[in-house]
Amino acid sequence: MSAGSSALLSWWYRHAAQIKDPGYRLYVRVMVYSGLRPGEMRALRVRDVSGGRLRVLRSFPEGHKEKDVKNHQARYVPLAAAVREGLGQHIADLASIFHGTAERRCPASLPV
Repeated sequence: MSAGSSALLSWWYRHAAQIKDPGYRLYVRVMVYSGLRPGEMRALRVRDVSGGRLRVLRSFPEGHKEKDVKNHQARYVPLAAAVREGLGQHIADLASIFHGTAERRCPASLPV
């Protein structure tokens, strides 16, 4: 592990509890453990998560359009065990919401 990686993990362990939003906490956790850049994180799709790794082939820099990564080639980044379970649960929760298997509670003014 590089000194930069070690410092980032140390920061994560000190500050993770301060991130109140669980979705954002997972986002930061995936970034810390994978080393992905913010634009690569924004461009990830559910289909890019498979077999315990992330497929990185796009970037979505803030204020710009989505584009290929710098070298125009996909790369695969292994997911740490510490991240896999949380990310898997998040994807399952999204699937249940979008496929109608989760209990839906919407204000009466919104169409269901």
